Amino acid sequence: MKRYLMILEVSRKQDYIFSEKKLIENVNRSRDIAYVTSNEFFKTVAKGSYNETDNYVYAGGGHTIVEYPDKESADRFARVITLYVLEHYPGLEIFAKGIEYDDQDKEKKNEKKTASEAFLRLTQELEKKKSVRWESIRRLNFGGTQENTDAESVELGKTRKEYTAMVAAPEGCVFPRDFDKLSFVDDEYAYKPVKDNFLAVVHVDGNAMGTRVQNIYKSEENFDKLKVKLRNFSESIQSQFEEAFSEMTQEIYRVYGDKLRLGSDRDPSERGLRILPVRPVVLAGDDVCFVTAGNIGLECARIFLEKLSMKVNKEDGKRYSACAGVAIVHRKYPFHMAYNMSEHLCGSAKKSGVELDVSGKYSLIDWHIEYGQLKEKLSEIREAYMTDDGADMVLRPLVVINPDNDRLEKELTYDFFKQTCISFQKNNDNISRSKLKELRNAIKQGEIETEYYIKQNMMKNITGKDGVLFKEIARSRAKDAVSVRHSLIFDAVEAMDNCYFLEEGR
Repeated sequence: MKRYLMILEVSRKQDYIFSEKKLIENVNRSRDIAYVTSNEFFKTVAKGSYNETDNYVYAGGGHTIVEYPDKESADRFARVITLYVLEHYPGLEIFAKGIEYDDQDKEKKNEKKTASEAFLRLTQELEKKKSVRWESIRRLNFGGTQENTDAESVELGKTRKEYTAMVAAPEGCVFPRDFDKLSFVDDEYAYKPVKDNFLAVVHVDGNAMGTRVQNIYKSEENFDKLKVKLRNFSESIQSQFEEAFSEMTQEIYRVYGDKLRLGSDRDPSERGLRILPVRPVVLAGDDVCFVTAGNIGLECARIFLEKLSMKVNKEDGKRYSACAGVAIVHRKYPFHMAYNMSEHLCGSAKKSGVELDVSGKYSLIDWHIEYGQLKEKLSEIREAYMTDDGADMVLRPLVVINPDNDRLEKELTYDFFKQTCISFQKNNDNISRSKLKELRNAIKQGEIETEYYIKQNMMKNITGKDGVLFKEIARSRAKDAVSVRHSLIFDAVEAMDNCYFLEEGR
């Protein structure tokens, strides 16, 4: 049967989402992207040239694929969709690319072209088109001209009101609309100096998703059966990542409920509700971004990864693993830079996870706490975290989920960091905070200076029973893996003023 397959994808998503400074506008722009590649949008805008039953193939991996009996019909659909986006969504760049596919077409070896080959070729052709940036559809802003007229803004506002909500906040709560409302103070927490002048940007990305898609391709050659499998796989990812996020917010509310600030009586959307210090920004399949009050960012990421790891995809029957990057920054820090940092941190966690196991089964977390640096490259930031005697001050990225309970260095786990940080916060030795903070400078100077500082200030019990401050650790399972000396306490000392831990907050 002859078909014409077409793929549509929004390009430069981050540029579009994070070009605005207001949190609610970032959220709205993320929802714009989800909407313009959705069934609902196609049915509304292309009524005469789109029918879900006949034309929809599947949506996933940041794109949507449709099918038509011929090129002319597909091009007609693409013209309607892209023209509407051009006119109504300034700055949003959408690509469309099509190919012909005939599952009865014979190759030289008298073999049928498989459906999986068609899908692969379609995505490859799209990437080629994007690489040269021909025929992308985007309305530009020229100089001082206004991107939207008042009438266009009103119309877009009406459209956005019709969007399906990403996820609902827990009953009795509302998500904040402004960065300033991403605020939280736990007056009952034992360690009082935890700050409330930071926010956390969390980026989560699923592990080995491409491999799982490839396995689905290999499992079926029939086009109609394969598209159903791909649709089921992507829909399961979307719903289960959303569930993991909702379960994380419910856990935050369960622990902190009465401690959350009340909404303003002047704002009808907040009146009588608690403001949850968490807000989803992107929930696009396995690509997730949310923002939180800075002091709960690490725990929110940890809970999300744990909730996600318990879920099983309904199509391929496998559990999920993912990695998280958390950028903890001052409220005035440029949001787009914080997001980029969180993305790089997530990439760092994924790289470390692959070094531990190529299958990507481990879920890891990496983070950075910003103290005024404006370096965009994570590699440059991490260069400053080397001691004067050549050791690494940080242990992160750290393993959050070890699904098979493999033997790992305990120091490479989030639980080790967490317990170490809590022990500092409890401060059983009644050591002054100033001495603990100065300990960071001693660690920077190296192992000998650290040992001397601890001895001089009678802080010997802070390192636990074994008294080890630095340790040689190999982050890779490879036979030729190189061990690197790491500080075992710096992560905790640095984070102690910026983290609440939920178990301690109950």
